[in-house]
Order: sequence, then C-alpha cells, then structure tokens
Amino acid sequence: MKLFTLNGHERIKSRKSFETLANSGKSFYSPSLKMIYKITSLERDEPLKAGFSVPKKIIKKAVKRNYMKRLMREAYRKEKADIRRDLVHINKQADILFVFTAKDMLPYMQIKEEILVSLGQFSNTLKKYI
Repeated sequence: MKLFTLNGHERIKSRKSFETLANSGKSFYSPSLKMIYKITSLERDEPLKAGFSVPKKIIKKAVKRNYMKRLMREAYRKEKADIRRDLVHINKQADILFVFTAKDMLPYMQIKEEILVSLGQFSNTLKKYI
C-alpha cells in the first residue's frame, strides 16, 4: 500500500458515517479547524478513515468550499502516515472528521499547520493505548 495517497476506501463518504462520528466522537479544536475522532478496535482492512467538511453557512460558494476541502485533504494526505502506523501498532482503527470553522478562506500553509497540530494532539491520545 502506498503511504502518501488518499483513496476512496480511506475516506468517510456516507452521510450516516458523518452523522455518527459527529454525534458520538470526541473532538479537538484549533483556531480554524475542529477535528472529531472515534477510536475503536480493528474491524476493517483500513485502520484510518478521514472525512472533510466545510459548512455552507461559513463559505457560501461551492467552488470555494470544494477548494478548501481539497487543501485540507492534501495537508492530511501528506501527514497521515505516522498516525496510521501507530494505529496498526496498537491494533485499533480510527475515523477522523475535519470541520472547517474559520470565517473566511485560508492559505494552504495555515491549514497544514492546523492539521499538524490536530494530528499531534490525536497522536498523544493514541499513546494512552500503548
């Protein structure tokens, strides 16, 4: 398996999965992102799935919402390898949802920095299972 890809089977797509994760997951906040996660025992082939959301209330134009989701996916794709390895090591699986909460569009470097901070907090949470 390639480490730096983000295929369809690695993403959360269904509305039901999004709602379940949003309702029963735990969360971390950064200035412009909210990360919701749920850790369970390993039941599927892929230990890490991620979803990305930009609310219509915050960014009205679909083109801009899609652009922000694309930036979030790219930043996550480049940084997910360590989290995936940790999950395999402790025999757990996780679903992660990134929700954009800033009032306006952000540059890629700022999004990448906030995803790194969120994933760092998540990594610290995973250390409890080791």
